[in-house]
Amino acid sequence: MHRAIHRSALVLAVALAGCETVSKETLQEIDYGPRPTTWRKQIVDYINPRVPDAKTVEITMQTQPKAHYQRETLLRDRHWGWAVCVHVWENHPEGAEDPYATVFYFRGEKMIFVNGGPGDKNPIGGGYARVQCTELGGPPLAVKEKRARDETPAAAGTGGKSKPGFSFPQ
Repeated sequence: MHRAIHRSALVLAVALAGCETVSKETLQEIDYGPRPTTWRKQIVDYINPRVPDAKTVEITMQTQPKAHYQRETLLRDRHWGWAVCVHVWENHPEGAEDPYATVFYFRGEKMIFVNGGPGDKNPIGGGYARVQCTELGGPPLAVKEKRARDETPAAAGTGGKSKPGFSFPQ
């Protein structure tokens, strides 16, 4: 039942995503500001206090910052800037059951908006984040195995270049 409601909300969000029409010329004239340099730290600093246990969360930065425009709809305001797709798995009994997508918008070094994520756990925000991650070139969400409470997240894919539970695109 919950998944059916979730899917219905996603279909509604996608259908409403095209409410505002913006010409290519207008999109080319938008000032996205300078590309952020501290985006990784800001994302981790945003997520960690909002999840049940920051020691077990797995944060995967799926894309580098890319210029992106979110059209205004009945459900969301217009936003633009440098967007980053992130997949989060809380990996905690009190956290979200499945991994979820989050998209962060930056203008310069300032985080200006977030779709999905621990502060926006609803089908609308999550739906926007999944669609935007695809638009930004991020992969689909991976299905994670449920772990026992005692187990900690694996540092797979980090290549020793970042903290366990975190991975960043090269």
